[in-house]
Amino acid sequence: MINVLLRVILAVLSVVGTWVAYKKVPLLHMGGPMMVPILWVSVFALALVAAKLKQFSMMRAGAQDFLKNIFELLGRQRLKEAIDLCDKANTPLVRVIKSGIMKYDRPKDDIRESMQESFLYELPVLEEGISILSTIVQIAPLLGFLGTAAGLISLFGVLQAKVAASLPVVLSDLTPAVWQTLICPVAGFVVSIPTLIALNYFEARIKSFTEEVERAATELLAFFMERRMPL
Repeated sequence: MINVLLRVILAVLSVVGTWVAYKKVPLLHMGGPMMVPILWVSVFALALVAAKLKQFSMMRAGAQDFLKNIFELLGRQRLKEAIDLCDKANTPLVRVIKSGIMKYDRPKDDIRESMQESFLYELPVLEEGISILSTIVQIAPLLGFLGTAAGLISLFGVLQAKVAASLPVVLSDLTPAVWQTLICPVAGFVVSIPTLIALNYFEARIKSFTEEVERAATELLAFFMERRMPL
């Protein structure tokens, strides 16, 4: 309940901040009303990317040294120390390995199933927010093009009104619509491109994590089958 409330408050604050920026920054205001949703998704994307970077920075890049220490402790039948080492590291990969260690005295299929269940719990946590970033990558340019379309409609509306009134068309009449037509698509791409780079990076990290878990789980199973620890 508290987390939901915090998210709502952050969403409201981001909307308010976006509106203030739109009103106070001349270039953003010249982009027209469509700059408001573009700015909002940019703030949302930035916050989400920062949160995911923090999450992935806490993950251990390699598991070989950890597994070496674990195997050394298990080989000396120091199960409790191995579990304590897992608790101290407390990363997604380590939690998967720990679930297998906890079942060390069970059949091979039970150990594998335990690690698979742990992996299926950890993976959605790592993938959280990825679909939102993917949506932002797609929607930001569309919002920009929508702003361009709105600018063109405004532009031709001004021209039609001037022609109907038999009045001369001057540059100052067209400038606001032209600015909106140009600024909106640029803003959309400015949001979309960095978000796409971040999205590809996170997807690569998730793929790497999956492969690392598979290798670590295979090594742990092989170790248990070769040196079954006594009960």
